[in-house]
Amino acid sequence: MPPQNILKPHGVPRYIDELPNHVCVGYAHLAGGQVWNFQTKRGLKPVRVPTRWVANNGELMLLAAEQGLGLVMLPDCLVSDAVSQGRLKRVLAKAEAVPTSLNVLFPKDRQKNPAVRLIVETLATAFVKPSWQSKHN
Repeated sequence: MPPQNILKPHGVPRYIDELPNHVCVGYAHLAGGQVWNFQTKRGLKPVRVPTRWVANNGELMLLAAEQGLGLVMLPDCLVSDAVSQGRLKRVLAKAEAVPTSLNVLFPKDRQKNPAVRLIVETLATAFVKPSWQSKHN
């Protein structure tokens, strides 16, 4: 999801195989390097992307993309406002990124703690129909 200026050298990527021709913003904690994984009709399709800038935080990656440092792959909840306000443009909209899970871990003895239960229930409710999807879809 780049601002317009980052797309000029190579144009808008139309296929995931074109991503290696574009500069990207990477995530610092990827064990296998800067590989973006997509789900295709033929199965998992890993794509190694070149990075100009790497961060360990999604909000920093978003700011970097907004400043034109490269394409970025981030969850909808982080980019929905930037896309709807025109700060970023969605590319490869039909490409399906491999979903990741959100896990809440806590010590077994805290299971009955009302504060822990409230947090878990709030997260579970929020992700059934995420507010960022209903707000922008």
